[in-house]
Amino acid sequence: LPEDFQTRMTVDKKYPMVLDGFTRLNDAQVQSFYSNKLGEPLKTTSDIGRFTLFYNVAGHPLRISVYQRGEWTEVSAMVSAASDM
Repeated sequence: LPEDFQTRMTVDKKYPMVLDGFTRLNDAQVQSFYSNKLGEPLKTTSDIGRFTLFYNVAGHPLRISVYQRGEWTEVSAMVSAASDM
């Protein structure tokens, strides 16, 4: 997670695991951060100011949605069970 990430919600006891919060990085910086950490996404989609990065990490589908909101960027990540692929 970006250094200044502020968690708003976490669900981590069962799949799908969800993490939602904010960072002061802009949306392009967030995309670059995850590309540097996880490599190029398998797929990227965008819709009305929001984009979603799709990864597979240790056999688990990972979806990271990014939405710029003024000086803050909302980041929502969801990890699904390996069998949900």
